[in-house]
Amino acid sequence: VADEFERMLASAPATGSLPILLFDEHVLDDQGTYNWVDNPMAAANGGYLEKPSDVFSTERSFRTAVSRARYMLSRFGQSPKISGLLILASRKEEDVVKWIDSLAARLSSEFPGLRIWCGNPELLDRWKTVNLALYDSWEKDERLSQNTHLSINRGQRSVTVQANYVNSAGIVSRKIQHWAGAAAFSCDVLAPPELANELAMLAFIRLEPNSIFQSKVAQLRPDEWNRTVFDLTEPGSWTCVDDKARVLQPNDVMNIREVGLRFFYPGCETMSLTVKDCRLLWPYAADAATLPGLTIEQLVQSTNIVARYERFDLEFGLNRVFNNPYDPDEIDVMFEARSEDGSVFRHPGYYHEPWFLGTKAGVETVTLSGPSRWRVRVSPTSTGRYEWTLSARAGEELAEVHGTFTCVPGTSRGFLQRSQADPRCFELSDGTFFFPIGHNLRSPGDLRSEEHLPETRESSRRAEREGTKAYEKWFKQMRENGANFTRIWMCPWWCGLEASSTHTGYHGVEYYNQGNAARLDRLMELAEAHEMYVNLETMNHGMLSTVVDSDWEHSPWNKYTHPNGYLAYATEYITNERAIRWHRNRIRYAVARWGYSTAIAWWGVITETEWTEPYYRSIGGTGQRKPWIPSPYQTREYRNVVVDWLDDMAGQFRQTDAHPHIVSSHFSNPGNGMEAWSKSNLDVVHNNAYTDFTKYWEAQRFLDSNGIADMMFVFSDVYKPYCRDKPLLVGEWGGTPGANRATHLTTEFHVGLWSMLMTRMSGLTGFWWWHVIDTYNLYPTYRGPVAFMQGEDRRGKQYVPGRASVGFPNAQTRDWGSMRRGLVLAGEDEMFAYIYCNSINRSEFSASIKGFDDRSYPKSGEGFLTAPGILADGQYDIEYWNTFDGIVVGTNSVILAAHNRQIPVMSHGPDIALKVKSAK
Repeated sequence: VADEFERMLASAPATGSLPILLFDEHVLDDQGTYNWVDNPMAAANGGYLEKPSDVFSTERSFRTAVSRARYMLSRFGQSPKISGLLILASRKEEDVVKWIDSLAARLSSEFPGLRIWCGNPELLDRWKTVNLALYDSWEKDERLSQNTHLSINRGQRSVTVQANYVNSAGIVSRKIQHWAGAAAFSCDVLAPPELANELAMLAFIRLEPNSIFQSKVAQLRPDEWNRTVFDLTEPGSWTCVDDKARVLQPNDVMNIREVGLRFFYPGCETMSLTVKDCRLLWPYAADAATLPGLTIEQLVQSTNIVARYERFDLEFGLNRVFNNPYDPDEIDVMFEARSEDGSVFRHPGYYHEPWFLGTKAGVETVTLSGPSRWRVRVSPTSTGRYEWTLSARAGEELAEVHGTFTCVPGTSRGFLQRSQADPRCFELSDGTFFFPIGHNLRSPGDLRSEEHLPETRESSRRAEREGTKAYEKWFKQMRENGANFTRIWMCPWWCGLEASSTHTGYHGVEYYNQGNAARLDRLMELAEAHEMYVNLETMNHGMLSTVVDSDWEHSPWNKYTHPNGYLAYATEYITNERAIRWHRNRIRYAVARWGYSTAIAWWGVITETEWTEPYYRSIGGTGQRKPWIPSPYQTREYRNVVVDWLDDMAGQFRQTDAHPHIVSSHFSNPGNGMEAWSKSNLDVVHNNAYTDFTKYWEAQRFLDSNGIADMMFVFSDVYKPYCRDKPLLVGEWGGTPGANRATHLTTEFHVGLWSMLMTRMSGLTGFWWWHVIDTYNLYPTYRGPVAFMQGEDRRGKQYVPGRASVGFPNAQTRDWGSMRRGLVLAGEDEMFAYIYCNSINRSEFSASIKGFDDRSYPKSGEGFLTAPGILADGQYDIEYWNTFDGIVVGTNSVILAAHNRQIPVMSHGPDIALKVKSAK
């Protein structure tokens, strides 16, 4: 053969050269003329190799290859027709690649200048390789066979699959995977010898929402380790089971909910194989080095001229796929605009996926509707010409584009702010006084309402089905009746960004729920259209609670219950460096996406802070004994740490947001959180005032009466020291946090609003039972207080609240229920008052009211109200107000003097309100 080859070389054309074949892997299989059956190295033929793959792990076979190369190069290497050596070995297993690399290195040292060719892609270094550590998360895929058994070897980090079922078996991992930026998925499979060449496999991935892609089928060689590599970048390598026309996109693999392997062994009833080293392979380092620099592309500017306080958008792409686009350490997008006077505002950009809100069988759905993009949303606060710079930074790479826009005067009144003249009050950017009026709309449904108030179940369940469409109806009804404010939570069951992957649409830690973000986009649009201002609570307490409303067991950060968790206890969330960094990142994303909106009244750091584990450990205990609950439990060590964390995160909102939004947090029970309200970054004093909270304060305050009017008066009085330079609002109120009677709540809603008007509170906010309002159409209840406040401006007014001293000597009846009490809010030259029957101000069983003229209430007869001392002597005009319709039903006048401090009160039914103003 050698002689014949020499003669062929001598007679070959003078031009051109080719490498000589040193090794061909096809002699190791059973295909073709020359194969393993006839191979002299096979033990069956008297050789020294038990199986084909031993070629790459046996020293003797390595020496044989070196010797063969020496002979070839010595005898034929001087021919001009020979350009070097060729190794045909495409197998990707680690020992194969190592064998080729070692052989090439050995020959290159012996024959300097020798050229060696090999097409094995794994000879090239990858830019990055990540071991997925799936070995302990594999489960049998019961969709294929229930009669499959898995055995995990933690030492070798592998899983052995024993299947006793005809033709096929499978394994699946439901551990959330983040593959964006990777070029391939790889795993090693040891195939059994008895299946010969019949064994094959494929991989599949399940995305959200439930879209499944499967790879092409790969053949496996028996009795050896097979490294299978599934390309994630090659078009056509994966097929969408649900939609054959759909092509796997780079960002589709950002959040994989399930990865599986399926094995096919036709004609066999049993099969055993082992899987290990599941890895993600990034592009080859050589290819990565030749990639073009980071660039911003396909930029679209929404407008060249934008009205003041209106939205200005940039939409664009980046020529790079990032493993986590929510991490500014990986990719940082920033917008900076400079005005003509030299002032600069900076606001982060954000990663955006378009999700379509639709309806199916009456239920709101969210569906991915296009490729991902990047966006910037800002609302300029000053008019003039701006020059802007959009930058994207990834490591040492920086891309920038520049542009301009002009901001002109518009009709928007701007952002809600604390008043510069009187920080106890709110005002809008244009200086308009703002008095927030509205109730909670935490989420569409409310299980607590369904449980304790069965008549609200239809409203709650309908809203749960309708999703954002429920808010469209609610906002419309609220605005039609004068309300202008609400409170919405970002929580695992509604509009949250980060939660356990057990909830639909979530991807565990550090990857955000884009479907929920689309919902919140819609809510902001609806709020803007209806001129509603939203206290957006960006985290709910349950996520860090192990006792009250506990959800820590299902938290994505809990390492005991979530495969990607890294915190043992909820307390660590406020101390762990990684958790703190990622909470700031989540704040950054929220600010980037919704900070533009004038509909945001203020950012809320977290709801009911004292129920979070680190704070609750200072005020309560737990009888539970679980791995994720610390022991000992009770400690005051973290109480001040929580308060400092609140202040720090509120400062993060302020630092990140280019818009002048208010920031605060929230506590529940009276007495909790008092130490927080002195913190400079918390703008609003915000606690709850349920009627059954009377037990938390001195009993003498409620000896004579303990209804909602008394609660609001005491609440305002207790918090007086904390709101001298901050607004005071109620976060939640309405009966008890649990069981209630709807008739009591409907009355309390009316009385509570009017009572709040007679306090230092900066608005009428916080009624919790939104489905009671919806079920009984209580929206018109707002009309009275709204009309009463029309034209009023409380900024700079040093009002003093008090209990009214009233007398009705001509009352028709004198039982306790029909007796009158009242509240007043007085200054030096004006006073407001609310007078009511005792029967509508009870702690639990307030009587129902059908309106201002409800005849079931005996008339009070004409009476009087003793003017408080702060109200100066002089002549005053009096207006008597129908508290339901918000209209003046009578007028009068009075001259106050030392000998006459009585203000006449007209006869009325259940209640009445008064405005008393100086006649000057």
